[in-house]
Amino acid sequence: MSVLSHSNGTTIAGSEEPRALRIAAFFTMTVGAFYPLLFLGVGFLFLQLTGNFPIPDLSTRAGLAYAGLFPTATTIGSLADGFSHVVFFVTFVAVFAVLRSRWPVQATLIVVGAAWQMVVGFTKALTSVYIATSLGALYLAAPLSGRGAFLPVGAVAQGLRQGLQDMDTYGVVAVWLMITLLPAATGMPRLVRWLGVVMAVAILQPWWDFGFPLALLLAALWAILLGLWLKFNLLLLPGQSGFPSEIHLWHQAQSGAFTALLLGGNLLALLWQPQRKPLLAQFVLLGLAVISLGFATVSGFGFLPTWLAIGIVLMGLFAAAYPSLRGLISFSREGTFSLALLALSLVAAVFLAPIAWRELHYQLAGVIAHDVHALNYHWLTSVVLAVLLVLAGVLSATKRPGWQVLGLMTGVTYLYLGSMALLLPYYAGSWGVTGGLLGLFAGLGYMSATLVEARRSRQVTPSTTPEMGSTSS
Repeated sequence: MSVLSHSNGTTIAGSEEPRALRIAAFFTMTVGAFYPLLFLGVGFLFLQLTGNFPIPDLSTRAGLAYAGLFPTATTIGSLADGFSHVVFFVTFVAVFAVLRSRWPVQATLIVVGAAWQMVVGFTKALTSVYIATSLGALYLAAPLSGRGAFLPVGAVAQGLRQGLQDMDTYGVVAVWLMITLLPAATGMPRLVRWLGVVMAVAILQPWWDFGFPLALLLAALWAILLGLWLKFNLLLLPGQSGFPSEIHLWHQAQSGAFTALLLGGNLLALLWQPQRKPLLAQFVLLGLAVISLGFATVSGFGFLPTWLAIGIVLMGLFAAAYPSLRGLISFSREGTFSLALLALSLVAAVFLAPIAWRELHYQLAGVIAHDVHALNYHWLTSVVLAVLLVLAGVLSATKRPGWQVLGLMTGVTYLYLGSMALLLPYYAGSWGVTGGLLGLFAGLGYMSATLVEARRSRQVTPSTTPEMGSTSS
């Protein structure tokens, strides 16, 4: 059996709360998956700009000096750490909401752990901001001969922070393990269970510099899978079958391409030398804009300003974390446009446009008719995916720095969707056998064109563009 296999579940969520839970599931798959990567990215950015991670050790002279020299970085690091517990809280409460009627004991334990880790985590964040910045300023203001007197006070402050750190970490780990140990009848994917154990071990082992980043990277994948579990297995309307239902498999494949490959793959690529790949950052920003605008305006539920607000916040956080603002607004290229990639994108647009138009109609009409796909935003997700595929192809043809990664990720996404269409040719929304073959050809075409163009580009040594210059302050 697959590691993503599920049992034949029954509807767990009550009929009065499906919309709120669908929003929570989407929050888990987007914000919950994106935030750990953003937190790591901001941490590495400040490491490059200031020489240290923005959560200083106040028991040392270097940590006190850092808090005094970089109070803004210290504040951002502490608050970002605290907000991560708010993100976890939303996800954990969504799990509680769908379990409480059939598994009240497990649900209650989960919500208690969720509240515990959030209260302690945010307490740690706020106290760290005030104590660290104040101590740092006083440390720098003191004469050199008197700075040693601040070390005992710094050790006490660091001990307080470490104690709160351990308390909120144990709360998160406890909820991870409780989700891992949920009954098989909940249909919790095996991969979610395994990831929960691995994350718990990684964050508790003594090699913090290795375990903490590993746990955050795995948390992004864990959030996507848990969000899919919430969205597809537990948020169906009463009377519908559990997931995986025969009508939802193709849409699950599209959601995987949408979140894990197109957005997730490019975000992972940005973890290494992001200033050298501004095109990937521009694609992520444009993708967030397309997603928020689409879900806010053409979901069939009327105008939803919440989606716009979420999109604006995520775009603002991402832009603030990117090391070169000039790279986000520049349009310089490494060479001339790639005619091959541009032609592939135009052909793909010709084939995808009628599909997107048809499924947009399905989404709008389906909400009125209470179609389960429309109520779960399946058709709208398909429309957004088509737009992002064409957008990724056109942007890769511009040959902006980072175009090779975007071209290859676009090809991989087409290969994946083509394979899934061949495996699921008769499922609702599937591209079918013909569409699956065309998807495979498109994927091979994008990858081949990208590799050929990249080989040609190596003949000319690219100079460092202005937006990829030094990021130090």
